[in-house]
Amino acid sequence: MDLENDFFLVRFQDENDYNKALIRGPWVIFGRYLIVWPWSPSFSTSQSGIESQVVWIRLLRLLEGYYSNCLLRAIGQTVGLVIKLDMHMDYACRGRFVRLAVCVDLRKPLVSKVRINSRLQ
Repeated sequence: MDLENDFFLVRFQDENDYNKALIRGPWVIFGRYLIVWPWSPSFSTSQSGIESQVVWIRLLRLLEGYYSNCLLRAIGQTVGLVIKLDMHMDYACRGRFVRLAVCVDLRKPLVSKVRINSRLQ
């Protein structure tokens, strides 16, 4: 449904499709970024700006012991609310990178680096 001020409302029949649309971005359509948000009862098309956004973070060459859900979520929480971990990596890929989908609050200063065992990521 086309709403005012360049907002659109989309309803998904399948929860997997909804999750893909929300998390798999960023989406670019006709050269413009499409920002996908979950529905909120307090949403208004007259809101002044974007307050939060789901972004992907890539952590490179972590030590072997850091590839657990618990530790990766703790690392991601320093940036924002962790939405998803990219755990589709086989053992050959470990040591290269891991990805986390994190919801960042754009009203606060962005965290650009995280220190893990005295190494900046």
